[in-house]
Amino acid sequence: MRALTLLVVHSDPRWMSPRQVQELSRRLFSDGQLSEEDSLRLGAHAELHPGYAQTVGAITSRPPQPDTPRDLVAEWEQRLAFIRAQAPEDQSRIAQIGRILDVLCALSSATSGGRRRPGAGAITP
Repeated sequence: MRALTLLVVHSDPRWMSPRQVQELSRRLFSDGQLSEEDSLRLGAHAELHPGYAQTVGAITSRPPQPDTPRDLVAEWEQRLAFIRAQAPEDQSRIAQIGRILDVLCALSSATSGGRRRPGAGAITP
């Protein structure tokens, strides 16, 4: 938990850019807060991919904004809701997103007095 305390000084997952998230995921892995697999999932943001503008960006008409902060916790909560609704049998993905959210919510609570996510630890749809 000491490592998480050190991250608090510079990290608020409710206001981070994709580039900052990528760095955070590396730090969470190196500090033992996330497994390598969970860290890779957290840090893999589509807007950081060099082909984003020609693929996802072209479909959504949204240019990449890798330096624009956003609410990371809300994004992962939306992913969890989507997977639970569309692929409830994918318990390993649901569990992985739950682990990532647990760490992000703990970090958010430490930085801003945020609340723990509802249903933390529950991996059933």
